[in-house]
Amino acid sequence: MSQQVLTLSVSPTRSVDGTLELPPGEPVAAVLFAHCLPPDSVALAAISARFADRGCAVLAIDCGIGAAMQMQPALAAEELLAAARAFAERHPGPLLLIGHSWGGVLALACAADLPQALAVVTIGTPAGSTGFTRRASGAPNGVSIAGQNVALPDSASALAWSSLEESVEK
Repeated sequence: MSQQVLTLSVSPTRSVDGTLELPPGEPVAAVLFAHCLPPDSVALAAISARFADRGCAVLAIDCGIGAAMQMQPALAAEELLAAARAFAERHPGPLLLIGHSWGGVLALACAADLPQALAVVTIGTPAGSTGFTRRASGAPNGVSIAGQNVALPDSASALAWSSLEESVEK
């Protein structure tokens, strides 16, 4: 697997850096992991590695923690959407959105506008995101949605992988 920093322009005045992890061969799917985890998080590393090990291109984007440390605003939905579109152009095919905390709200908000998005998995996403869940589940591409309240790497990646497999089988 190879890992590199990928800088994406998300608005005329802002770029975001994501960590791109690529599998050894041609990716079978793309996974966008929008998170609010520290860069040295075990959960972040484990979830990204599990998908890359299974042949997915994984782009992890910090939606809050790093921005707060640099005194910048958290990522907005339209900015994550721009990043997701740019990532999907580089890695066409099925797209899985994984969102942790604020990243889960953003993933749900963007899913309906990404035709290649097959599933959204949220981890520890705020309860007030119900409206975004309804919007994503009503998308014409039939987005599958699953969620859990804790960021445990094993269970989160298992939940996300089963959502991706179910969506690809449709």
